[in-house]
Amino acid sequence: MITDQDIETTFGAQLSKIIDPVLRKKIVETWVEACKEGNKKDIRELEKLPFTIATNANGIGLIQHVKAATEGAFALAKIQKENIPEFPDIQMDIVIAGALVNDINKVIVFELNDNGKYIKKDSSTFPGVEVTRKTGLPNSIVKIVEYECNGCKGRPGNLETIFVEHADFITFDSMAYLNTSSIDPKNIV
Repeated sequence: MITDQDIETTFGAQLSKIIDPVLRKKIVETWVEACKEGNKKDIRELEKLPFTIATNANGIGLIQHVKAATEGAFALAKIQKENIPEFPDIQMDIVIAGALVNDINKVIVFELNDNGKYIKKDSSTFPGVEVTRKTGLPNSIVKIVEYECNGCKGRPGNLETIFVEHADFITFDSMAYLNTSSIDPKNIV
């Protein structure tokens, strides 16, 4: 079973940027709960999970992707705050926490099939959104996960979502660009 300690060790550098200790704890709890619901039993299994199955991930795992997207979202928001004094107030804890759980749905819906290939479980709901609500994350973070699960359609629920999604798409778009294979839209989560 994946524990709080596993998640704290895995995302320690990113979690340490969250100032609010209650929010930091809830992010860890959300990861542990998602691993439980997705039947991910140990951290090695989680480390093997691809960040996408819609295109060739070129060996980039979900953990690597989450770390990069979190650091990227943080950097993008920080640069805006530092260079544009008129820029609206950005809640950095929400940016970091939102980026850490942005792709939490994949922990639950990606599974290995009998051929050793990752597939998306059939789901008419968004279990990633449900787990963020279950663990009591603030609505501002739930909105980030909802936007991601909804295919980033419509207006983002808050300003922080924009930074998270742009950082998130950098990895995905780069892999799609590098791959000659087409993207399978039914596998985008």
